[in-house]
Amino acid sequence: MIAAKEPWRLGISIGVCKALIASGKEAFAKLKEAASTYGELLDLLRAHRWIYIKLATDDSFRAAYKQKAEKRSIDRLR
Repeated sequence: MIAAKEPWRLGISIGVCKALIASGKEAFAKLKEAASTYGELLDLLRAHRWIYIKLATDDSFRAAYKQKAEKRSIDRLR
């Protein structure tokens, strides 16, 4: 939705009929930056797409997420 409303925040504009598709960690970082204050709301809602963006950009969040997932899988085996 951010790209539809404010495409200049995600990268270089090519033209009306052409689109530049951003990829990689930098693109996710720009999405996270563009969300700014809405990020707090997305955290509270536990939006799955927001979690994917945070996993792609934040190393500490990724480590905590993996540790929590491992703990859940160990608890299921008991």
